[in-house]
Amino acid sequence: MSKRDDIIASALAIISEQGISALTLPALFAHAHTGAGTFYHYFENRAALVEGVFAYCHQVVEEGLQDVQDQGGFSVEEWFSQVVRRLFEIHRERPQEMEFLYAIYFAHVMPKRETHRTIPCAVLLNKVIIAAQQQGLANAAVDSRVYARAVRSVLATIFLGSEWQEYSISEKSMDRFVAACWAVLQTYE
Repeated sequence: MSKRDDIIASALAIISEQGISALTLPALFAHAHTGAGTFYHYFENRAALVEGVFAYCHQVVEEGLQDVQDQGGFSVEEWFSQVVRRLFEIHRERPQEMEFLYAIYFAHVMPKRETHRTIPCAVLLNKVIIAAQQQGLANAAVDSRVYARAVRSVLATIFLGSEWQEYSISEKSMDRFVAACWAVLQTYE
């Protein structure tokens, strides 16, 4: 791992453990065991570091979703199920990265708001939901992003609940969670 990667990992750890306001340069230097000279070699300022963390998290999640990007021979509901299950796996495997992206998407913590930011799970869910709308499985009059945000909220709540309460998710429970996420698409008539 490069020193730049170490700095990004330390920043992500601080944000995950204490929140973005705790990401100060002195705290980062202590956590990453680095100094100002090394930091400024890689990043112009704190905002550039947060941009770097965003890019890293975006890449991790995008790579995790590669195997479910296309519908293939599956029905829209089966594809939706695969996407939701994969998102849950990514939550379990890379919780810091997913929590950071959700914080950005829901709380808008990113500097430089003039650029439009998306997270890979939002883009993919939107794609699946549009396919469902085109097949009459979800109300086409409702913006697909509304559905996608609601599904991500359900998924994040389930994941965070299992993480905080330390309960395991059985296959039967996962089936129910997927069904609950699919039911979100049936909420608007």
